[in-house]
Amino acid sequence: MIRHSFAVLAMAACALLAFHPTQVHADIISTGFAGGNGQSGNMFDVNVLTVSGIEISQFDLNLDLGSWDLMLYTKSGTYVGSETTPSDWTLHETTLGLTSAGENQPTAWDISDLTLGPGIHSFYVNVANGTALNYTNGTAEGNLAASNADIEIFEGIGNQANFGGQFSPRVWNGNIIYEVVPEPTTWLPLCLLSMFVTCVRRKQR
Repeated sequence: MIRHSFAVLAMAACALLAFHPTQVHADIISTGFAGGNGQSGNMFDVNVLTVSGIEISQFDLNLDLGSWDLMLYTKSGTYVGSETTPSDWTLHETTLGLTSAGENQPTAWDISDLTLGPGIHSFYVNVANGTALNYTNGTAEGNLAASNADIEIFEGIGNQANFGGQFSPRVWNGNIIYEVVPEPTTWLPLCLLSMFVTCVRRKQR
């Protein structure tokens, strides 16, 4: 009777956990919107600190007032050495005619969810139809520009359109809105093992 009750409780606990998955919430990291300089593009590195990775859903950009065609390129590892080599990059997103909120104000850019594992990754934000991307002069490429418990953002470079000339160092202006990817849960195999052991014991009675 005790073993039967244990099995019932184990199954109930598993069912309860299955219908109550780990909750996630959006987080944000910002380098600010000080502006002061600008061009068509910006390359910069980030370091994902969480072992399970992050999922990015939105960038907030510092854009001149107007309607702009945007391209987001991504790369595993640093941008250094790939500044003028499009084949090193993956085009993740193209948005035509995004209306800006104006200079030194956040303009929301919703993107297709982008999952990054732990380690160094690089971004290239490119405005294809003008020199509308505002950023801030930095102190040295690779210096830390912003950080929290999940991500570090480093100073990078400004770019002329479409992998053109570079200006260094430059601090990307904006917000990254993301969620931490939940770590794999351990309760399911434990529940299954508990149920298996209980069933075996019942058969051996």
